[in-house]
Amino acid sequence: MVNHLIYDTMSNKIIFSKLLIIFISINIFCSFKPKYVKQIYVQFGVIINKNTIKSNLENEKWFPNGDGFYLSLLTLKNSSEIEKILNQKKFVTLPIKEDLPVGEIYNKLKSLENGYYLLEVDKEDPRDFKILTLNTTNKEIIFYYQYY
Repeated sequence: MVNHLIYDTMSNKIIFSKLLIIFISINIFCSFKPKYVKQIYVQFGVIINKNTIKSNLENEKWFPNGDGFYLSLLTLKNSSEIEKILNQKKFVTLPIKEDLPVGEIYNKLKSLENGYYLLEVDKEDPRDFKILTLNTTNKEIIFYYQYY
């Protein structure tokens, strides 16, 4: 009888452990946010729902001294998401009026005409900047920041 109780207790612990692992795995998977969602929020305070993104291309390059860049090109599933994003901050109408430091994405940013953008340039080092553009023609978001 004692062996039967020990077996039942061990069996319950194993079942409980498996259920706990499954629960934790599901919780981690469901709460995962892609890097671009986190970075756009951290850098600009703008919330983008990961479920509204049709495609994404990310690229980043950092050097040991901390210099580098991060680039994310996002395509939205529908244009109604642009309005939700625009309502969160005071965006400026494209084309970009400010001078940007020449860098990895300079030509692409300067050629944008239809849409809106947010831009912040570091006052101490104008080579350091971050930008978020919303292209209303092709429902594309460009998120870029660099530190040099």
